[in-house]
Amino acid sequence: MHSLHDHADLVFVTKYRRGAFTRPMPVRCEQIMREVCAVFEVEHREFDGEDGHVRLLVCYPPKVALSRLVNSLTGVSARELRKEFGAHVREYLWVDHFWSGSYFAGSAGGPRRPCSSSTSSSRNDRSDRGGRRFAWRRIGCSCPAELRRERVVVAAGGLGTRVQGWSRYLPKEWLPVGGRPGIVHLLEEIAELGPAHVVVVYHPYYERFTAWARHALAAQGHDRYLRSAGHRLPAATGELAGMTVEWVAQIGAYGDLTSLLNGADHLAQAGGGGELYVAFGDNVYPQASPLAELRQAPPGVAVLARPYRAELAPQRGVIVTEVGPDNARRCMIELVEKPSPRAAAALEHRYGVGGLMLLEGRARVDAAFIDFAREHTGEANAEPRLSLVLAAWARTHPVRVVSTPSEVVDLGAPDGWSRRKPCPALPGPEC
Repeated sequence: MHSLHDHADLVFVTKYRRGAFTRPMPVRCEQIMREVCAVFEVEHREFDGEDGHVRLLVCYPPKVALSRLVNSLTGVSARELRKEFGAHVREYLWVDHFWSGSYFAGSAGGPRRPCSSSTSSSRNDRSDRGGRRFAWRRIGCSCPAELRRERVVVAAGGLGTRVQGWSRYLPKEWLPVGGRPGIVHLLEEIAELGPAHVVVVYHPYYERFTAWARHALAAQGHDRYLRSAGHRLPAATGELAGMTVEWVAQIGAYGDLTSLLNGADHLAQAGGGGELYVAFGDNVYPQASPLAELRQAPPGVAVLARPYRAELAPQRGVIVTEVGPDNARRCMIELVEKPSPRAAAALEHRYGVGGLMLLEGRARVDAAFIDFAREHTGEANAEPRLSLVLAAWARTHPVRVVSTPSEVVDLGAPDGWSRRKPCPALPGPEC
C-alpha cells in the first residue's frame, strides 16, 4: 500500500535577482538539494533554472513541513555554494547573501498520490536559449552519500542553583515557555539549520530524568504519547525531521566549556569534523532562530550578541567590537566577563556605547578553536568558561559578531520565566 504524498513546485531567486550562476554551479546546487531531500525522505523529481533562479519539483510525505524543507534547501545550498564558489559569488552578491528571503511554493499535480522514482518522463532540454538556462532533468539515480549534518552541542550541564526551587526536581531547561518546555523551543531552533546531529550534555544528577527525556524527545515520542492516551494518530508533523539527538553526561569540572568539550569529543567519535554550533540550554529564543543567523557569518568562529545595555553588563560578558576587514561584519577585539558597574562605565568611556555588545548563549566554533580551548581551560580551581577562551582566541584570531535584537528567556535566572523586552537593533554595518 502506497502512502499519499503532496507535490510542490519551488522557486528560489538569488538575492537582488542577480545572475550569480555559472555553468558548474547549477549542477552542484542540484546535487546539494537532492541530498537535503534524501535526508527528509523527500523525492526530488525535477530541477531547472536560469542564471538568477532555480526551480524544482518535489514529492513529499505529510510528515514533512514544507517550510522546514525550504529552510534546509536554501540554507544548506547557500552555505555550500558560497564555500565552493566564493570568489565568483562575491562578484555578484555582497556580504553573506545568496538567496532572496522570499520564495515561491505552489502545489503541483492536483490531489495527493503515491510518489515513485520509476517514472521516466522528462521535459525537453533547453540549453543556452534566451540566457544561461540549464536542462530539466528527472532524477533517476540513487542519492550519494548522506549529506553532512550540522553538528550542535547543547550545554545543559548546570544544576540551576539560582532556580533551585524548580531545578532540584527537574532540569531548568524544562521550565515552561509559552506552554512548552524550553528545550523543545531550542530543538526547534536547531531544526531550522536542517539535518543535524545534536549532543545534549547534562549534569549526572539528572541521569534518571534523562532516561525519560530520551524517550519523550525521540522522533516518535509524540506518537507514543498519543497511543498511550488512546488517541488516533494524526499525520506526523515531522517538526524534528532529519535530527539525531543524543544525551551525554558531563565529565569534568562544572562549566559551559566542559560541556562544549564533552560534546565535541562525542561528535568526533561519530565521525566528521569542521565547524560546530554551541547553544546554552537555558537561553531560549521563542520567536527567532539565532543559530540560523550565525550560519550566515563567514567561516570560522562567530558569536551571537545583542546591543549593549549598561544595566545588564554586570551579569553578562561585554564584547568590544570593531568593523571587520570586509567592512560588513563586526569583530570581537576584547571580551570582559561580568564587569563591575565602574569597569563597565570605563569601557563605555573608552569605546563608546556603540562599540560594545552583550554576549549571548550561542556560538559557532571550529576544530582549531576546540584544540585551543583544551589548552586554555583556565585556572585549576576556576569554572571553565567559554567566554574566557573566546576572549583569549580573539587576541590572535578573528571572531565575528552577529547582532540580534530578538527577545531571550533566561531559564537559569530567578525571573527567567518573564520574557525580556526586545532590545533595539544596533546601528551600523551589521544591521
